[in-house]
Amino acid sequence: MVKVTLELLRRRSEHNDGLVTSLEELALHQLGITDLGQLPVWCPRLRILLLQGNLLSHLGKIGRLKELVYLNLALNNLELLPSSLWQCESLNKLDLTANFIRDLHHTVGVLQNLPCLTELYLMGNPVSSYEGYRSYVVASLPGLLELDGITILRHERIKALQEREVSDAAVARGYKTESRSRAQQKAAHENLREAAAQMSDHSEDDEEFSVRWSQEASDHCPETRLSMHEELERRRRRQAEKDGPPVKKEVRLYAKDGRALNVNEAKINFKFTDDEEHNNYKLEVHTYKHLDPSLLQCEVQPLLVRVVVCGKTLQLVLPGEVRCLEATAQRSSTTGHLLVVMPKA
Repeated sequence: MVKVTLELLRRRSEHNDGLVTSLEELALHQLGITDLGQLPVWCPRLRILLLQGNLLSHLGKIGRLKELVYLNLALNNLELLPSSLWQCESLNKLDLTANFIRDLHHTVGVLQNLPCLTELYLMGNPVSSYEGYRSYVVASLPGLLELDGITILRHERIKALQEREVSDAAVARGYKTESRSRAQQKAAHENLREAAAQMSDHSEDDEEFSVRWSQEASDHCPETRLSMHEELERRRRRQAEKDGPPVKKEVRLYAKDGRALNVNEAKINFKFTDDEEHNNYKLEVHTYKHLDPSLLQCEVQPLLVRVVVCGKTLQLVLPGEVRCLEATAQRSSTTGHLLVVMPKA
């Protein structure tokens, strides 16, 4: 169970100098997320939100994202759209590909309240297999310009409006059939869960049972997708235990003969300048604007300069000797960049 945390958002907002509240684009795909937590509260100005390939079955306070233009929820565990989605009044493109949405009447009822929605993807959901599915959606959402990647033409909309009653009845029949199938899926999966619990009491690492589980739990449903994710996580943990803790690569600052080496362990951008007019060297390190000063260290030696950012080292060998006692280091109040000025000897 993965919940979106503030720490995760800060890591994903490095392109925005770690600022979460002003973030406009956020990618959180394929992280096994099951709960959005306070994401809509922490990031109220989001315009693009990519959440594909997770395990979301609900969307929490998604309605708080008033400026959201594009929302990608493909390959999640959604069975029902939250009614609060209509509050995302700027939403223009919505991707719900390969979820488990069965109630098309409810889905369309929610989407009808999105005034800016022009592009919708529902392929791969049970509703897309209903007879009359496309005709019903086209007739119900007059502002929609594209459905499942196919442009809605004027003559198609006119025909859909004329056949509205027929498609409505067909969709109702499809939902009734799919509801019965879903009830059977839930019952079958619950029986398999009980069998798994009994088996795990006797043989926790039984690989043969894991194989049988993956074969029997073959129904395409939210529970299966979640079980597959849990099984993969168990295997990763077992493999990690066998392999032991990862060996950290040693960063060498000096060669065997004692020569200093150029190192950028921090993988941070910088600019080095030879200022002949003022007879000094300048190093501008592009540190993050809101980086805590305690996480930044600077050291100037006669022939090298070393900056440590969050415990990772940037070391440069200087072209000539400098007067290290007269060197200065100062951070910009606007960009947060660190400027090291080193007078030449």
